[in-house]
Amino acid sequence: MRMFANTKGNGGDAHANENSPLMMTMTPLSAIEEERKKKKNPGMKKGDGKFDSTASFGSSYADMQDEIEDMLCESEKDAVQKKRSGRCMTQKWVLLLLGMGISSYFLFLIVMILVGHNGSSSSSSGDGHGHSSSSSSSTGTTSIPPFSTMDPVHDLSLREYTRSDQTSPPPSLHKLRQLSDGDSNNGSDGADGDGGNGDQSSTIALPTNAWYQNMLQLYGEPESIHRLYVCPYMVDVVGRVPGLRMHQTHIDAFNDVVQASFSDQFGMTLGALPAEWDADLKTEELSKAYTVSHATELGLTLEWDDYGMETPIVRGMPYGTMIYNEDKLENAETFPTLFTPSSLMHAAVIDATTTKLRCSNDDPEAVVVQSEIQMTFAQSDMTWMAFFSEPVLIKCHATIGGGGPTIIQVVGLANRSAYNDDSTTSPLVVRLAVSNPCTNGRNPYTCKSSTSKSKHADFAVVLRKHANVYPGSGTSARYSFDEDDAGVASVKLDWDPHFMHRDDLTALEAQDGGDLTEEATPHASTKQQGELLMFALPHHRDRLDRPMVTSSTEGGTNDDGTEHNDGNHDDDNGDEGFCRSSMLGSTCLVEGNRWQMAETLPSLSFWAPRRPRASSIRAIGKAVVADLEYELPAFFQRGAGDTYFSGKMLAKLARILLVADELNAICRPDRHVRVDDEYVEPCKNTTLPSHAAFQTAVDRLQRSTQVWIDGSAETPFVYDRRWGGVTSCGCLFDGTKCSNQGSPICPAFEDQGLNFGNAYYNDQHFHYGYHIYAASVVAHFDPAWGRRHWEQVLLLVRSIANPSEEDTNFPRHRHKDWYQGSSWASGVPLPPYLNGKNQESSSEAIAAYEAVGLFGQVMEKEWERKGDGQKQEAAKAVRNVGRLLAATEIRSVQRYWHISKSDASLKVYPDAYNHNVIGIVWSSMAQFGTWFGNAAYLPYGIQLLPLTPISEQRDNLQWMNEMYYPFSNACNKDFTCTLNGWSFLELAALATVGHDGTALESVDELPEEAYESAGGNGHSKSNTLWYIATRPEVEDPIAMTKYDVRGQGEQRPAPSFELTDCYRPSTCTDAVLDNVAGKYTCRERIAWLIDSMRKSQWEACAAIADIEYPYECGGGNPNRAGGKTKNSN
Repeated sequence: MRMFANTKGNGGDAHANENSPLMMTMTPLSAIEEERKKKKNPGMKKGDGKFDSTASFGSSYADMQDEIEDMLCESEKDAVQKKRSGRCMTQKWVLLLLGMGISSYFLFLIVMILVGHNGSSSSSSGDGHGHSSSSSSSTGTTSIPPFSTMDPVHDLSLREYTRSDQTSPPPSLHKLRQLSDGDSNNGSDGADGDGGNGDQSSTIALPTNAWYQNMLQLYGEPESIHRLYVCPYMVDVVGRVPGLRMHQTHIDAFNDVVQASFSDQFGMTLGALPAEWDADLKTEELSKAYTVSHATELGLTLEWDDYGMETPIVRGMPYGTMIYNEDKLENAETFPTLFTPSSLMHAAVIDATTTKLRCSNDDPEAVVVQSEIQMTFAQSDMTWMAFFSEPVLIKCHATIGGGGPTIIQVVGLANRSAYNDDSTTSPLVVRLAVSNPCTNGRNPYTCKSSTSKSKHADFAVVLRKHANVYPGSGTSARYSFDEDDAGVASVKLDWDPHFMHRDDLTALEAQDGGDLTEEATPHASTKQQGELLMFALPHHRDRLDRPMVTSSTEGGTNDDGTEHNDGNHDDDNGDEGFCRSSMLGSTCLVEGNRWQMAETLPSLSFWAPRRPRASSIRAIGKAVVADLEYELPAFFQRGAGDTYFSGKMLAKLARILLVADELNAICRPDRHVRVDDEYVEPCKNTTLPSHAAFQTAVDRLQRSTQVWIDGSAETPFVYDRRWGGVTSCGCLFDGTKCSNQGSPICPAFEDQGLNFGNAYYNDQHFHYGYHIYAASVVAHFDPAWGRRHWEQVLLLVRSIANPSEEDTNFPRHRHKDWYQGSSWASGVPLPPYLNGKNQESSSEAIAAYEAVGLFGQVMEKEWERKGDGQKQEAAKAVRNVGRLLAATEIRSVQRYWHISKSDASLKVYPDAYNHNVIGIVWSSMAQFGTWFGNAAYLPYGIQLLPLTPISEQRDNLQWMNEMYYPFSNACNKDFTCTLNGWSFLELAALATVGHDGTALESVDELPEEAYESAGGNGHSKSNTLWYIATRPEVEDPIAMTKYDVRGQGEQRPAPSFELTDCYRPSTCTDAVLDNVAGKYTCRERIAWLIDSMRKSQWEACAAIADIEYPYECGGGNPNRAGGKTKNSN
């Protein structure tokens, strides 16, 4: 039986030309520099009106250097040959020739001779990027080519850092670390060691942000945190019996929180007990520890070797599945066991007949069960069904209707007296599901007022019909793009179907030539054996190529004991599906071994779909002239500090340059093109930035971006081979520099809170998205820079968006949850969060993938211009993957973060949740709040930044109309919203709902310090005005409120940079300021923000007393008249 397919593709070979001579570092080419000085730098490219620092060959010293480098390197597989020093070894010939006094003109002739006819071609065996060939997984799906397979350490000179064993992957993941036979580690020699976690030269990157990450972080015995919300069940491994414990959940909803809840005592474990178990053996003494044998984009497989069992776990599974090893069964070492603390309401039903399962706590009789048992429990009012792959002998240890647990064990096979019969040839498969969460209407959480027993019976019929097919360990998420680049991608979720009954599998394999591939298993043929049954979320049903299972398709009626379908996904007969409530709305049954969904890819551009309104040009021009002088703090320019705020500020300068570029294109078009009539007068009255000022700003962005990726940063990026990713070393900032600079210790690996947990893979797509965006803009204005730093930028791209198993240095799509469509920001915190994974800023996730796509788009054009077809294809793949990641993120965000109350068809959360936005989506919870504060405007604001062109595709008008009033109301009641920069986003929303004129005028009223605040330091006046001025026209704008005018009703004290009383003399007493908040007092923390971070007293007091330490320092909160702390009444 083909049970466990290995879907891993073959690793790419990055060892080409290992015997080539060492490469040399380029030194100044004085002769070329002299030649450059003789040429006129045109400054602007003719024909498009855009600033371009590479307008013609020879326009800069760097360009001439790159032209030579490219011609030399192309003939030597430059992707590999640049790997250690970033230059080709043949540059030594250039230096030799220059030393002989040969002019650059003759130098190029000689270079062409050196290059020969191979200069524009490459070997078909590959270039280190893996685009020449692709491998197929065992599921029959073509492997996705990698962006690059260069090793971050050995090929790209990134420093490798060995994290402590305490924060490294646990031993339970050792099976995941091993590559399949024949794979390599892209040149890694494992010199850094593995800390006892396996041979480093044969390991691959591991998931760090997967939806099932809690299960991967097992250090010893499982605890309550080792659980997963699989939608709609909660599963864990901490029941009294080793194995998978399943819980039927219900949804609790309150004003600010939605939670998937369950009761421990109602859970049922599908597991095993030792054969010597008896009533006196305490199951608590048994080890529940497991190992993880498989982990894919869709699920994972847990193994209990001592008990010879394993379970594949995927989201949306209607059943739990346990596979029992035939060896353990043959030797009668363990007995498959169903365990629950609850007692049976009445005797279990055998095989849907009148036969009952007799139970006893003494020595129960073994009873033959052909295929299933049905059990109803008194306390929970739930009915469970268990299905078996073959006839079994079962014993039931329980007291019917009394107290105490229920233990049902498989003690033999029905056609032989014991397991150790030599004829046993295949595993035993047992599946478990809740068929009725409300059997008699007694459970107040899972029952509705109108319960139809016939509808529950229909649900049981559906479960019985599809129990034969279960998901395997080789599940996968794959996608393809239209060859004609039509902007559509097809996402395919393959559930790797397996069959409990061997005769079904044998017949199907014979029919399909022995291979269950997608092509070989047509929909019609699999229907005979039944298809896999899965739960689909609302956003699946919007696009899924398969209908829901309905009463008409199954010969019954709807299951009324669960949440109704939302009414938007009826089938052709108008019947509602079989649905259950979940954290993300109704989840409904669909059948299909593989799912396919069409995704419309977002358009990518540095500009909005329309020009700024003519009336805004003068204001934008004035802002641009001033903003082009913007400089990042000196420490960020040196690469010292955190990667989040540095990235935001880099992207801020990048957006300023793009706005200046667009303004220039409007008012200074090609000399053969007239300025559009509506812009003639505005442009005449607008002071435009000079080319010199623009170019200086481009150079500033280039230097500040490059320092982070070229290895010279004071806070360097390092490679963590244990998990597999690029992380920041961390900076112990003393106000001016990193005190740990030059130390071999990376503090970020020891402090989970440092740099927002970057070294624990927290928020990495947010951080790196901003850096990638800045790099895209630099490459846009300086393509030669983009070519030189192509691989270095790709390191950040690969760390968050690697699409291929062949790139074993990074996990695939680190943050993406292909079932849910959105991403998970939290990484590998210790301990894991009880509510699972979470993501706060959905908009920053979208922006990160926008940045990935833009970098690919920019470089695709450049590699095409250079004639490098292989890199062009790689860049095109980067563009497409970025667009797809953004597309799936947007669809999920619009369903699960953006809450519409007016459209019932879009309803996801219960009515008790009283907001139009989710602040943080967790695996099993959604909340109105943020990590950094509870102010009501923050959950709205954090879902709106940054303001880039893709924001328009993210924020549909219907949602903006609904969320604007509560956002505006909350923002304008609290001056901190304005002071901390969140008003920029409120004004952007005001423009979106149709009042751009008022929004434009209001920008001038915002305080300058807001642009330097934690909430506003990624915004600029230029970009804010640009965004407001480019919003589409709204035919029927919503009415304005009194809150829509800045400056009215707001008290704005003059900025003070001395700590006195936080503007609250009655509550901000010495006693309050001297309260200890962590390692420091409130006074010390506020003073540090004022003295070292240049925060005003109001901003510093609000940050500490309102957001970070409201309990200890709340008396110093300037945003309310009073505050309650340990020493205040």
